[in-house]
Amino acid sequence: MTSQILQKVDHSALKTNQLFIISLNILAFILNLPLLAASVAAVMGTGSVLKIPGFGFIYKSILKPRGWMKPDVLEDNPEPHRFSQILGFVFMSGGSIALYVGSTGL
Repeated sequence: MTSQILQKVDHSALKTNQLFIISLNILAFILNLPLLAASVAAVMGTGSVLKIPGFGFIYKSILKPRGWMKPDVLEDNPEPHRFSQILGFVFMSGGSIALYVGSTGL
């Protein structure tokens, strides 16, 4: 069994990221806004490249400084979170294209 080196991961930033991804995708679906879905995918892709939560900037610049969310820093392995964001980017990109072209069966 290999030992993993754990790092400090702020789970509040991850939760903020998840909340914005889910909320904006629901909104894009309900309002049929392929550009919004594509924008969410772009933010996820950017976050993946930078190895940070895509919507983490909202947490760091608005929610955390105003005390609306408190840090929840835990010793964790960040790679699964990064992988899920990359995989989400891939599926969101495909879904955005399907939404844009009006695909009904996927």
